[in-house]
Amino acid sequence: MPLFILDTPFCHTEYTEEMRKYVRRQIDEYLRFLEEHCGKKYDYDRMKEVGKLSVTGQKLWQAVLDTTMHKPAPMSAFDAFFHLALIVTLRGTQQAVDYYEMLLAEMKKRIANGIGAIPNERYRLLWDNLPVWYRRSGCPKNSLRRTPASWPIPIHRPGAVPLNMSMKTIFWKPWPNATPGSI
Repeated sequence: MPLFILDTPFCHTEYTEEMRKYVRRQIDEYLRFLEEHCGKKYDYDRMKEVGKLSVTGQKLWQAVLDTTMHKPAPMSAFDAFFHLALIVTLRGTQQAVDYYEMLLAEMKKRIANGIGAIPNERYRLLWDNLPVWYRRSGCPKNSLRRTPASWPIPIHRPGAVPLNMSMKTIFWKPWPNATPGSI
């Protein structure tokens, strides 16, 4: 099985010209590798088209995530985990662009109508980790349905919603009988 490893430098503070040249040389080598192993010439025009669709899709996805700054948040982090699938699996396709345009329109409609993912949202929590794909049915979303707490911001969105309460207050006050690990 052919294998190509692309080495990208770690950017501590800035992306230097030397780093750019290093990565560019590897990309050129990778394109030659693909042509050799796929048996066909690289299509630069198609790549430009895919690149444009990719950037458009990513901007739309970010706009969808940005809607969670509204109160009430029109979707939760758990919803975002679901909708994340297209930017991961279909990035660079018209299908992903169309889907995120539709989703953004839906989020804007929910905002205009005051519809939130959690009824009577009073608290905001940050999901600071990767989605727990293998235990999705047992995730805290099910516990949160009975509370006024929303997890509108997933790790896939830069930044967080400032909280004016301690995490202990947020976690324990709504669930007086809760114990660590039961939520």
